[in-house]
Amino acid sequence: DIMEQAFRTRDGMSSEEDWEFHQAIYRASGNPLFEQIIAAMYELFHRFWEHPLGVRDFGHASFPYHRTIYERIAARDPQGARAEALKLI
Repeated sequence: DIMEQAFRTRDGMSSEEDWEFHQAIYRASGNPLFEQIIAAMYELFHRFWEHPLGVRDFGHASFPYHRTIYERIAARDPQGARAEALKLI
């Protein structure tokens, strides 16, 4: 909800909230190594969000998958969450 609100009120600029969304998923996985690996890539991810491979409107294209990932996790559907995450990637 926080990420969606930031996205809508700042014209798609929600990189910090996007980062926190994914961090929450990594923390919930219970795998501290996974969270540490992703945290080490903080700068790389943020540079990507500033210039997403020249893809115009990248945030708007990927944004809907965050809600569907969340919904699959909330439904305790790991296969569905993985399928949604692959769409995001």
